[in-house]
Amino acid sequence: MALFPLLCCSSIATYKRKNKVKNVDFERTYRDYVLCRCMELGFRSDSLFKNDLSTGIYNDITLLTMHFNGAKQKLDSLAKHRADNIAPSQIADHEGRKAIMLECIDYYNSKKLEQEIKSIIKDNAKAYKNLPKKQKLEK
Repeated sequence: MALFPLLCCSSIATYKRKNKVKNVDFERTYRDYVLCRCMELGFRSDSLFKNDLSTGIYNDITLLTMHFNGAKQKLDSLAKHRADNIAPSQIADHEGRKAIMLECIDYYNSKKLEQEIKSIIKDNAKAYKNLPKKQKLEK
């Protein structure tokens, strides 16, 4: 487990050099990932989401850093909490169905998610700063 950050950082540095990726908007990408996961978890039995690659692509976009310091688990937890707490519609014509997309999009645009994402990014920055120099990304 102690080797994971080293391997991850080494992979990121290699990827950055090969693909010349300089700036990733982690806040936006993490928010997009949570939106994707919220809908995926909200529509658990829908085959559309079983075949969708979006969450894996977001992992690639963030250069695998979602796995650093437990960020992916935190993001998944936020998405799961939101998806699990979407209440069925109280309108009789809606037959108890849920407005999953609407609720996930509202959450995506919320100040609450914005604050949570900023906190995760801040925690990651602190953890990265405290890594031994040899484990940090090459500049």
